[in-house]
Amino acid sequence: MAKETNTSRPLLIGHTADNHLRDTQYAARQRGFDFFNGFLTAVDAICDNADVGVDVGDIFDKPRPSARLVGQLLQADRRLRSKNKAMFVCSGNHDWSDPSWVNTIFEDRFPEGGKEGEFVKIPDDATGIIPTDGRMFEFRGIKFATVNPYSASAFRHKLAEITVQVRDADVVLYHGLIDGIVPIYTGLSDPLTVDDLPISKNNKAWLLGDLHMPGFVNPERPGGGTCLVGYPGSTEMCSSSEPLQKEIQLVKVDKDTAERIDPVPIETRPYITTKVHTEEDLEELMEKVTKVASDHPVVNVEFNREVPEVINRLHSMLDAQRSVIRCYPLPLDKKVVAREQGGTDDAELTMDHFVEKRFKEKPELAEVALDLLHRDTDAHNIITDYVEKRKEAFAIVEED
Repeated sequence: MAKETNTSRPLLIGHTADNHLRDTQYAARQRGFDFFNGFLTAVDAICDNADVGVDVGDIFDKPRPSARLVGQLLQADRRLRSKNKAMFVCSGNHDWSDPSWVNTIFEDRFPEGGKEGEFVKIPDDATGIIPTDGRMFEFRGIKFATVNPYSASAFRHKLAEITVQVRDADVVLYHGLIDGIVPIYTGLSDPLTVDDLPISKNNKAWLLGDLHMPGFVNPERPGGGTCLVGYPGSTEMCSSSEPLQKEIQLVKVDKDTAERIDPVPIETRPYITTKVHTEEDLEELMEKVTKVASDHPVVNVEFNREVPEVINRLHSMLDAQRSVIRCYPLPLDKKVVAREQGGTDDAELTMDHFVEKRFKEKPELAEVALDLLHRDTDAHNIITDYVEKRKEAFAIVEED
């Protein structure tokens, strides 16, 4: 039988996720430092505005980080300890391994003891990064449970086990895709939704990671009241499709409820992404660049080949050694004439049409090919996302 939560006062939680520490982006080393700056700024915001932090997965962009990235994690840990704050960290799909780097480095931070299925008490004065993969723990009267980063199919397969694990928790930490919380196309045929979550009468919040856009919902929980469920967004621009404003979410949890407090904005390098079709578009772009040129922005531009001087004007305005300038032409709008086999009519075919015909029997590959043709995100990220979706489809998922 679930025990009554013994919460003497509200706990203010700083919620972050998807920091994606990496060495480079767009083949630019300085972008790697931008991701570290975003993470360290998030840590500072948590220290200055919350009682404790939670980082719900993907601190690293991959499970085998470089020595420099491990050093950045240690620097963030020193910052937390210098300000007498703790941050509970779990793994995401990008940095999951068994054991993870966070668990390897900070394993001794999690107290020993406690029987299986019981909450282990974290000292009230704990500081620094504390790994929590798959664990149940209590901090300052609030009970936490961390669910490993399962795919939708694995989550459903382990639903009974997860239900028991989270039943008595006030706060659940989970890195995974839950559809319907933020306006983003998942591309999955049968993703998890909020209705799939085993929200109990004790759960005040499910704090999530994975999707890089902030958003929260408040589904009802058994016995009355609501449960706060949502994403904090990323702390740096992993792709140009993300919101430009990055922030730390603040969540106040007490014995009865969880509620959001006004988020804390975090400063990142200016990021401009646009398409230049006309001379007027170019002038508008240059006005934006002029305002932030001294801050050495990241500029992503798709341009019409018939609009001259786009690249030259950007390079004349910005310091190419300190800014990140990415220019590439818009797809040609020319059409080619092809005769349908066995037909008499000519068909006008665009490149999109060709791709769709080429992958007619494999629409998921057609989607990837079209993204590679048109989108301005890294090809690596597009392909990585596709691999993750295929894992979902075939349930190729790590086990405990």
